Amino acid sequence: MWYHLVQIGEELLARVVPRRLREVQIEELASEIVGYARLNATNGHGDALIEVHEVAFRLREKPDHVRQSLRLLQKKGIATKTRSKNHWKLAA
Repeated sequence: MWYHLVQIGEELLARVVPRRLREVQIEELASEIVGYARLNATNGHGDALIEVHEVAFRLREKPDHVRQSLRLLQKKGIATKTRSKNHWKLAA
C-alpha cells in the first residue's frame, strides 16, 4: 500500500514541478523581453514596438515561448498586442 502511495505522490509531483518550472521560465523570459524592449525603444520615452521572431532570435528562445511571455506581460498591462500577429507594443 505504501508503495502505491509513494508512486502516486511521485507522479503528481512530476506533473506539478514541470508546470511551475515553465511558469518561472516564462516570467524570466518576460523580464528579458522588457529589458530588450527598453534597449531598443525608438525614442527612449515612448513605447517600444517589437517583433516576435526577432526577439526570439536575439534571446535564443522559441517564438511560442516569446508569445507566452508577451501574453503574461499583457495581463500585467505592460504589453499590448497589435493588429499584426507578430508585433507587440511594450510600455516604456
